[in-house]
This record gives sequence, C-alpha cells and structure tokens, in this order.
Amino acid sequence: MQRWEKGDRTIPDAIAQDLQALEAQAHLIIEEGIATADSDLFVPRTDAAWDTDGMPAAWHRMIAKQIAASTGAKLHYLT
Repeated sequence: MQRWEKGDRTIPDAIAQDLQALEAQAHLIIEEGIATADSDLFVPRTDAAWDTDGMPAAWHRMIAKQIAASTGAKLHYLT
C-alpha cells in the first residue's frame, strides 16, 4: 500500500475501482447524514461495538466526523 501511496507502483485497476466505489459510497452517506443529521451522532469506538453492516468502526467514525463538522452535531462514542 505504501508503494501505491508514494507512487512507486500503480494501483491495480480492480483495487482502484473498489476504492472509487468506497469513496462514492462515503460521499453519499455523508450527504444524506448532513441532510438528516440530529444534534447527536452515535458512533462506535471499536469494531466490537458495531457489527451491523460489515464496515469497521473507523469507517463510521470518519463518516460521523465529517457530518459533525458540517452540522455541528455532537459525537457520542459507543463502547
């Protein structure tokens, strides 16, 4: 991965497509979250605290932080 990030190696097409799909999914979720955000957002602190959609807790925290930055919502971490 570091070689891809540094530009030493080209990202394989299949992986690049998967990354683009994840980025598009994240943008959609963030836009929806901004449009419908409550003043409180509940996010998992660890993977064990959240296992409903197969995405890691870090994914949900990233989404929630971007929504909170746009809306002023307060983050609450689940344990």
